[in-house]
Amino acid sequence: MEELDFINGIRPSEIHTIIVWDGKKNGEKAQEYMNNLSLENIKILYNSKIILSKQQEYALAKSIYNNSRFSKVKNSTIHLFVLQDTKPIYSFEKATTCWQVLNKTMKTLKEDMRLKIGGSLRSTGSIHGSYNPEEAFCVLKPLNLMKYTQRKTFQDFNDFFTHLNKHNKLKYTILRSFQEIENLPEWFKTRTNDIDILVNDYYYFKSLTGARSRNKFYMRERDNGYSIQSIISIGGIEIPFDIRFVGDNYVDSKWEQDLINRRSKLPLKTGVIIYTPDYKDELYSLIYHILIQKYNPKTSKHIPRVQYLQSLMKIPISNFKDLVTVRKKLDVFMQKNKYIYKKPYDRGVKFLINTGLRESNRNNIIKKLGKMW
Repeated sequence: MEELDFINGIRPSEIHTIIVWDGKKNGEKAQEYMNNLSLENIKILYNSKIILSKQQEYALAKSIYNNSRFSKVKNSTIHLFVLQDTKPIYSFEKATTCWQVLNKTMKTLKEDMRLKIGGSLRSTGSIHGSYNPEEAFCVLKPLNLMKYTQRKTFQDFNDFFTHLNKHNKLKYTILRSFQEIENLPEWFKTRTNDIDILVNDYYYFKSLTGARSRNKFYMRERDNGYSIQSIISIGGIEIPFDIRFVGDNYVDSKWEQDLINRRSKLPLKTGVIIYTPDYKDELYSLIYHILIQKYNPKTSKHIPRVQYLQSLMKIPISNFKDLVTVRKKLDVFMQKNKYIYKKPYDRGVKFLINTGLRESNRNNIIKKLGKMW
C-alpha cells in the first residue's frame, strides 16, 4: 500500500467544500456549527448562502454526480463553506459507498455535520463534503468559485523534476520512455504520448504538482474510481501523466515497492535529472508491459529498448517472434522474485495473461488467478 503515514505531517494545504443542501432551512444551524468548530487546521475561506436557478442546480449535480437529474438542492438554496485544511491527514477509511484513501479530517467533519444537522450519518441529502481537492473542484467550478484554488505550474521539465526531487519523502520512478522527456513540452501537444510514473503516494504527488484528473467521473478521487490519468501544466502545455501508485495492481505491489526502492538517478541530455528503474527492473517491466498489458506484442515500440538492455546486461537477446520463449523468461523472473500476475484496478490497462502461454500452462494460470480474484 501507499506510504500514507510516511507523508502525513508534510502534505501541502488543500481546499475542501461543504454543501448544506437545504440552505434555507439548515444554513443558520450550519453556520453556528462552524462558528463553534475547534479545529486549528481548518480555516473558513467562504461562508455564504447561494440561491440557484434550476439550470445551476442541474449543472452542479452534473459536475458532482455526472447526472443533472440527481440534484439534492432543496428550496433552490444551498449554503456553501469553502475550507482550507492546512495540515491534511490521509488514511484508508470506509466512506459512504466504499473503502478509499481520503482526508480523515474532512470525513470526520462531514459525518459529524450529517449527524447533528441531518439527524443521521446516512443523511446524504443534508450535507455533502469533499474527501479530496478534486471533489472540491467539482463543486467550485460550476459555481464560478475556482478563485479559491491555486494550481502549481512549471516552466519546463527541468523546473518540474527539480521541484519533485527536492521533496525527498516523495519516492517516484519514471517507468519507461524517459527519453521522451528530453523533448520540449510542445512535443507532447501534437501526440498521444503520456508519461508513466510510479509513486509512493498518489495524493501527495498530485498536491505537489497541481495535477488535475482528466476523467472526472471515473477518477480515483470519486469513490475509488479506476482512472488515474491527470494533466500537469509544464511550459504552458497540459502534459498527461499516468500516476501509478503502490498497491494499484499495475504490477504486483511487492514489485512496485521494489521498483521504487531500487530506482536510480538518471541525468538526461538536457540536464534534467529523473529517477528511473534499475536496468533489470526496467527490462522485465518492459517485457511485462509488452506481453501482458498491450496488444500486438510482436511489433511493440519498446522491443528495441528491451534488446538494448539485454545487450548491455550481456544476456541473450529476445526474439519477439517467439513469444513462448520470451514469456518463459518473464515467468522465471516473476517466480524468482515471488511476484504474482495481478489484474490492474485501472480498467484502461489490458491484462492479457495468456500471451506466450502454451495451452497446458494456460489452464493452470487461469485456475490460480481464479482463486485470487
